[in-house]
Amino acid sequence: MGESSSEETSNFFASSFKQLLQRSLSPQWMIYIPTLDALLRQGSDAPKTTLGCLKLLPCVFSAKREGRVHRYVASNVPDLIEAALCTKCVMEDLMYKHALILALKGGVSFAGVSLSTPLLSRLLALPSSLLASCNGTISHDPTEDKAMLASIIGESATLLRLTVKNHFNSIHRCIPVAFNTIQSLMQALASIESNRTEGLASNIMVAAQSISRLFEELALLRQELGRYYPHILADYIEFAAMASLDPLQVVVEEEVRAISAGGARHACPSFGPVTLAELRSGVLALLDACPAAERQMLHIGLPGGAHGARRATLQRLRVDYETSYRYKGKV
Repeated sequence: MGESSSEETSNFFASSFKQLLQRSLSPQWMIYIPTLDALLRQGSDAPKTTLGCLKLLPCVFSAKREGRVHRYVASNVPDLIEAALCTKCVMEDLMYKHALILALKGGVSFAGVSLSTPLLSRLLALPSSLLASCNGTISHDPTEDKAMLASIIGESATLLRLTVKNHFNSIHRCIPVAFNTIQSLMQALASIESNRTEGLASNIMVAAQSISRLFEELALLRQELGRYYPHILADYIEFAAMASLDPLQVVVEEEVRAISAGGARHACPSFGPVTLAELRSGVLALLDACPAAERQMLHIGLPGGAHGARRATLQRLRVDYETSYRYKGKV
């Protein structure tokens, strides 16, 4: 079947499926789920069909169903997530990446579904690989593409938050994967803000708010995750510290990094005022939940250089915590 005929079939399928969902004809629309699964798995043959199917998944996951219909959909959620992850190979466009993240958000939020640890590990690692493949995709309209990229970052943070919230008992063995992804999200957001064009402040703000809510969710799991908090805080301090340097100091830091790495000089991404303001509550929540031993480890482990900006940033963070957060709401 050629791509054109495949897309005609999928358009008919998508239209029929949506009508059934909208009319709440519960028994009938269930028969389309295997077709949806199959179309997702053959995504490399018809990318536009794949995009249409990805956009349908949130409808399936969010539909209000009860009894046997709910149980049937729940039993298919892991397979649908697996099928959606199979489309990663054709995710060369930012719109596809965005649709994929939105689809997976619905899957991890579906009530009464248990997902396997290997599948959850792939979910947690997905945003990192999607962001890594964004290199070179920002071309025809930098502002529009960066806005979409910021949305992908924000939705990815929400995907991680929902995964941790709803499936924490199953992801304890792949927690390091989640924290690597968090680092990728912060780096991607810092890169956008370091080189942003006009009109992106609201997009960056929404993405930073999503990351902050992720931090707040992680802060609730102090006993299980406390030893990982210094790593998140150290990454945050790195990007915040670069924002405090003047242009000449930034150039010196870039040269130092290039010499250390033995390669060409690259720009040091940094958070701007919008991101710093929106991340504040989440970062302070992590600092509040960080055990004393880990706080000391954070202080000792911060690298030198950068004209002392990292340690100065940590000191400002501590002062902010002591003066405006630590005793908030306490008598």
